[in-house]
Amino acid sequence: MKRVYHLGLLGRDIGYSRSPELFAEIFQREGFDGSTYRLIDRPEVGPFFTEIRRTAQWDGFNVTTPYKTAVIPYLDRLDPSASAVGAVNCVTCREGILTGYNTDVEGFAVSLREEIGEGTLPGCALILGSGGASRAVRVALEQLGIPSETVSRSRGLTYEELTPERLAHTTLIVHATPLGSAKYPGAKPPLPYDALHPGQLLIDLTYEPEVPPFLAEGLAHGCRTSNGLTMLRAQAEAAWHHFKS
Repeated sequence: MKRVYHLGLLGRDIGYSRSPELFAEIFQREGFDGSTYRLIDRPEVGPFFTEIRRTAQWDGFNVTTPYKTAVIPYLDRLDPSASAVGAVNCVTCREGILTGYNTDVEGFAVSLREEIGEGTLPGCALILGSGGASRAVRVALEQLGIPSETVSRSRGLTYEELTPERLAHTTLIVHATPLGSAKYPGAKPPLPYDALHPGQLLIDLTYEPEVPPFLAEGLAHGCRTSNGLTMLRAQAEAAWHHFKS
């Protein structure tokens, strides 16, 4: 097994990311002194993959917004997890072969289980957004046997079609858009928030800020809430398993 790893996070405008901090903890815990985890903040992905092929200096990297689908044509192989979601958030680089995985599915499932504990799984869910993170949540919910519907501007149920009655009868609402994150501060999806009530669980996949506007609405209406930090940690651990395997 390698003793030094050179990893990173590929994305755009990602200075807020806590991934370097999480991997520093992993390196320290497992005794991989000298290993590095860098932010790979690029305006486009093509030149980075040219660099990878030319220098072979990376052991692997995570992928975040807006490149989870854009990286796929540059890869040699896709793990079934990535094929099922249609998005990649983890890439291993071994002997010139780039393989894409999706650890968001496992990360979300772990975070949902941790939030619920020994309680009953939600009976139905709404997923706000239709990007790579949303698709990972949908696959995770399918694996857990929880029916869900996507709400977005481009596919599934539209925000205009989401009535207060429908929102009120949903036990789990997952926000999987960047609205309210460090990139879009103060923003939130257009929902009939007055229909929220204490019987619901709201999860926002962002973790910076700790309480984004979507969760602030949930708290104001007595909902249980959870941000994306638990999911971030869980998917990082799953990614580390792929990097070191």
